Amino acid sequence: EDVINGTREKILQEYRENVQYRKPAFVLLGNAPASSMVGTDMEDAARGIREIDGVPALAVDVTGFQSFDAGISQALLGMAKLLTEPCPTEKGTLNLLGGTELDIGKGNMEAVKAWCEAQGYTVLSVWGGKETARNLRRAGAAEINLVVTESGLAAARWMKEELGVPYVSGAPFGKTNSEALALGLRRKTQPAAAEPNGERRALILAEQFTARAIRETLQADFGFGKVQVCSFLAVNRDCAQAEDKKLKSEAQLSALLAESREDLVIADPA
Repeated sequence: EDVINGTREKILQEYRENVQYRKPAFVLLGNAPASSMVGTDMEDAARGIREIDGVPALAVDVTGFQSFDAGISQALLGMAKLLTEPCPTEKGTLNLLGGTELDIGKGNMEAVKAWCEAQGYTVLSVWGGKETARNLRRAGAAEINLVVTESGLAAARWMKEELGVPYVSGAPFGKTNSEALALGLRRKTQPAAAEPNGERRALILAEQFTARAIRETLQADFGFGKVQVCSFLAVNRDCAQAEDKKLKSEAQLSALLAESREDLVIADPA
């Protein structure tokens, strides 16, 4: 039955049973692997939810076959499409995009928010952690967006195109890197990469934006030359250097480390 008809009616029944307890401000629907394989039309199910009680609902382009960062990216993009709209800019405000428990962590995001406030900004909304729909709806009023992981990039690009909110990407870790990022926010321009400043070499295995901040710090503050960034998560070429690499398997990582001549390896323990 599911193969022929999909799971639309099951989704709508679950919604009817839960809506009285949840009282959602919005609904995002995503496929798991099984519903992807049987061809469930999630957009049709989202349309059915909107018809039930008018709650904003949208299908998110996930299948359950990609890594978590792709799912986060699509979820944040879906939330931006559902909740935000053009509105007058509030000077001295920004949104933080992309920080979740799975990539940058709650403690780091709280520290990033405090850093933004220390630069004189009011943070309107945080996309990726716990946040209210009311605050997310205010996002279109921000003077600028700060994208702290690759997962926030799709939503930031959409907000720039549809709402006119510019963005700067980067994680404010490290002395010189943080200073450059603060200046980039004020100027609304992406900071230039640090120049290699020595002979030592390093390899960083982590989420791309976090790894990029560590590279900038090693090169600007600690006398490193070549620093390569590799990740099992997305590696966006617009934010990468030529030698950066997306890893596809642990075997590929083992081979990379076996051939490595780096003086230092920094890696996410996961």
